[in-house]
Amino acid sequence: MAGISNLQKQLSEHLEQFVTPERAKRMHEVLDKRTRFLTVILEDIYQPQNASAVLRSCDCFGVQDVFYIEDRYQFQIRAGVTRKAHQWLTISNYNSENGGTDACLAEVKRRGYKIAVMTPDADTLLSELSLREPVAFLFGTEKEGVSEKASAMADYKLKIPMFGFSESLNVSVSVALTLYHTTLRLHSEKTMQQFGLSPCEKEELWNNWLKLTVKNADVIEKKFLESRLSK
Repeated sequence: MAGISNLQKQLSEHLEQFVTPERAKRMHEVLDKRTRFLTVILEDIYQPQNASAVLRSCDCFGVQDVFYIEDRYQFQIRAGVTRKAHQWLTISNYNSENGGTDACLAEVKRRGYKIAVMTPDADTLLSELSLREPVAFLFGTEKEGVSEKASAMADYKLKIPMFGFSESLNVSVSVALTLYHTTLRLHSEKTMQQFGLSPCEKEELWNNWLKLTVKNADVIEKKFLESRLSK
């Protein structure tokens, strides 16, 4: 990743003037804990509250990227559920127009991830997963789970242990539990240098987050760029 241009760096420095020291400190703290070592793939989640709750969990556990597939159902975000947490994430959409499941999983593999399908009928427990390589957790549609196509492309099939009569968890709960246990292991087994963002990735996200944080950032940016380009 090449990072942002010098002009964008200057814009970031300009926007920082409109952020309180306390807010800037908090943003840096969150940025320092962000990871792309783990990611989440959602395939055809049809209940908006479930999809939105997943996004909120990803933000809570520091997972920056989310991929969602819309081969059958449209992905809808409910801001009231996410509490606007989705705006801090990098969300990629795949549907019939850009290749759907095939294209999404191929891209995730190209980025170096092992794909782990979360399914209650798996023989391997989540706790047995190796964290030697980046992992993309794949969750399928409510009731039916992941598609046969997605299952065939997976590297692992994992389950969360359960001890009651119910055979499965709500998908948003499954994601939250999966990320909770895996991020705990990640922080105990590896250093932030091993699973955190690169300086270029942090720089790019910082620039984007400033635009989300500063009121009327688009107006400020336009005036700033006009002043610089006119020189």
